[in-house]
Amino acid sequence: MLVFTGPSGQFRCPSRAWGLLARLAQVNGWSPTGYPRLIGPDGEEVWQSTELTGSADGFSVLVSEEDARALGAALKAALPDLPRFDALAHKSPATLDLPNRVPIRIINPGESISPYEFFSGANREALTVFVRLCESGALTVTAA
Repeated sequence: MLVFTGPSGQFRCPSRAWGLLARLAQVNGWSPTGYPRLIGPDGEEVWQSTELTGSADGFSVLVSEEDARALGAALKAALPDLPRFDALAHKSPATLDLPNRVPIRIINPGESISPYEFFSGANREALTVFVRLCESGALTVTAA
């Protein structure tokens, strides 16, 4: 689970969702201008990474204000193309609904999922929340 924290709040998403989110943003023109900075538990920069794929315990990745706003703009541009209905319903025969957990959708084995399908329906609303967070400024990303 990745936790994105910005001036306007937090957003949590699984690593797989981040991969789809980044792909959707890239298709809509997002290209980071800089490298996210890896910050250690002591607040000091450890090294620079060319990928935002998560972080180790106690470490954070800082995404510049410019890159965060560009990410938000690209995702906002994608919103009109995202279905308001659940475009994954036909690929999901069941949902695992455990107490005190977010329901887990079971996808048919071998099915590929496009970012447009993944961020359809209820996930479209979650994406709009993430867009607002990106628009608010620089992001700190941690693994939870």
